Order: sequence, then C-alpha cells, then structure tokens
Amino acid sequence: MRKQLFVGIMAAVIGAGTLVTGTAFAGGCSDQDNKHNNRPEMMQYHNKGDRSDMKGKPDACGKNMPVTLHDLNLSEAQQDQLKQLMRQKRNNIIALNDAKQDMLEDLRDLDVQAADYDEQVEALVVMAQNQAAQQMRIKTDESRNIFEILTPEQQKQVLEQ
Repeated sequence: MRKQLFVGIMAAVIGAGTLVTGTAFAGGCSDQDNKHNNRPEMMQYHNKGDRSDMKGKPDACGKNMPVTLHDLNLSEAQQDQLKQLMRQKRNNIIALNDAKQDMLEDLRDLDVQAADYDEQVEALVVMAQNQAAQQMRIKTDESRNIFEILTPEQQKQVLEQ
C-alpha cells in the first residue's frame, strides 16, 4: 500500500512538472509536425528573431503567425502596464518555484515508516495539484490582463488573427 502511494505521489509530482512545462510551451508543434528538423535550415527564413515579415504566413508548424504586441503599437501607458504585468508574473513564478522546491524537499524527507505516512503523502499530492493549478492560473491571468490593457481597436486586431 505504501509503495503504491509513493509511486502515486511521484507520478503527481512528475505530472505537475510536465503540466507546468507543457503550459509554458502550449501551442507548439511536435517534431513530427515540424518539417525543419535542421535548425540552421529553419533559421535561414528568419532575420535574427524578427518575424514581422511572416505575418499571415504559415510558420514551421503550418499555423499562421499571431499578431504580436509589437505590431499593436502600444502607447507609453500600455507599455508601462505591460512591464508591470511581466514583473508581477515573474514574481509569481519565482514564488511558485520556491514552493515547488519546498514540496520536493518534503517529498525527499518523507519517512516510509512514519505512522502518518499516508496522510503526508496525500498532503503532498494535494500540494502538487494546487501548484499545477496555480501555474495554469498565472498563464491564463497573464493573457486576460494583457488583453484588458489593449484598446478596443487593438483587441479587434488580436481577435481577427
């Protein structure tokens, strides 16, 4: 029973880490979808990261390039709000990573012979689930908050893409 719970907590921790990584790269394509497996070949189509010439054209995954914030010509006030949002996101991610490290230390320190082992494991599972949910909230809140600082015309431009 304890071995199964230990395997369960490890799966939850790995799953939470995968979820966090997956949300960071959501929308990406797999290697099978990417016809440019050779990085130098892929990079010949880009001017040092400038993708402005690619608007409306398919990227390596066959998807149209989205409108970027740079294309929206943000005002000074919008740029300041965006910087504040990015600082807030960075601080939230740092706090989340610190909490994740604490949880992993608790997992390493777990004593399989402890009388309350099952309760400790369950608490760590709940903690891992909460951290994965919090990571998703950080990402979705970021998207919503950025959209809210845009003017109606800029929002329309984003939605048309």
